[in-house]
Amino acid sequence: MKTCLFKTIGCKVNQYETQLLRESFSANGYLEVSDEKEAGVCVVNTCTVTKKSDGKSKRVITRIIRKNPQARVIVTGCAVDNEFSAVNKIEGVSLFVRNLNKSKIFSLVNGGNRSRPVDVITAFSNRDKAFVKIEDGCNNFCSYCIVPFTRGRAGSRDAGEIEREVGNLCRAGYKEIILTGINIGFFGRDTGKGLVSLIEGLMSIKSLGRLRLSSIDPQDIDTALINLIKSSDKLCGHLHISVQSADDNVLKLMNRRYDRKLLQNLLERLKREAPNIGLSADFICGFPGEDDNCFKNTLELIEKYDFVKIHIFTYSDREKTAAFKYKDKVAPDTKRKRALLLQEVSAESAVRYKRRFAGKRVEVLVEEMPDKISNLLCGYSDNYIRVLLKNAKNHHKGSIVPAKITGLSGNSVFAEVIAGV
Repeated sequence: MKTCLFKTIGCKVNQYETQLLRESFSANGYLEVSDEKEAGVCVVNTCTVTKKSDGKSKRVITRIIRKNPQARVIVTGCAVDNEFSAVNKIEGVSLFVRNLNKSKIFSLVNGGNRSRPVDVITAFSNRDKAFVKIEDGCNNFCSYCIVPFTRGRAGSRDAGEIEREVGNLCRAGYKEIILTGINIGFFGRDTGKGLVSLIEGLMSIKSLGRLRLSSIDPQDIDTALINLIKSSDKLCGHLHISVQSADDNVLKLMNRRYDRKLLQNLLERLKREAPNIGLSADFICGFPGEDDNCFKNTLELIEKYDFVKIHIFTYSDREKTAAFKYKDKVAPDTKRKRALLLQEVSAESAVRYKRRFAGKRVEVLVEEMPDKISNLLCGYSDNYIRVLLKNAKNHHKGSIVPAKITGLSGNSVFAEVIAGV
């Protein structure tokens, strides 16, 4: 029996693309294994968004080679397209495959022989929810970001193909579908069918439980999308916004396409028109040129608008990017201190938001695996509150259930499944 194994580092797009590869190998007679020592073919899908990602990618590759020197190790993903990651210098790798040719990996492994084609996924391994890629690439060239150099220009997938894929996943029992991409706000600009039109088409799928959007830039959140979030019972009341900074000087240095005023107006509108919406965000601290006042502007924004979750990234130099050549670098110790302060303020922001829902009903997608600390079944509400369910049963796993939030303890939110479900 031919065996294969997959390791994925990085974003939801990488995870989607690994699933497509997984189904390609399975459709052509391979058995997926979990033990690195048992795999005949090992595919490592890498990430290079930060130096930390480079390091993790290299550690995974070298560990597999050490444990299983007889395996064919195929390395793909963004670190392969970034010559400065040093991934391409690792000895013992059978094949390095650029992102452009990632979908051809099975054919390359199979020596170019005829194989059963797979162009849409039908499942999502080890996941309670499924990711669907709607576009790839980015044209923005933010000054800190290596991704346009590793993923190339933006391009949308065919809407009909996306609808077919989402339908497959819904019929397979997935209750939540997450639309993802490198820059999902671009979707449709090259085809004429925009993001809102795509969402409306997907919501007509009867078996769809709910739909969630992954990261989106502030300038791409328009009136039509806001109105859809307000009116739809299938589109989650949650937006993950790629903010990065709330200071005009830093945003300009980052080559972002908005300023502080646009950002504030957007957040005010969202809180006014959709008061229960959950807002999560990405922020970068320690960007070159970020002085104490710039950092204070970002802190004040987080303190003013209650975010349910914030992802904090400490700036990491990436060769090829414009910011790599910026001279006003922030000292490592200062970056660490700012990151800790951002974490503290973000945690307070999240608690304030969650407290508003004490005693209220939320719809929760129950995860298969229990919480590691409490051992309670848990899941996420449509507005992205993670709740621990005191009375959930095994038959609730993988389903969306109504629950009443009963209280908070620290950063943990407890709820009970409403009786009769």
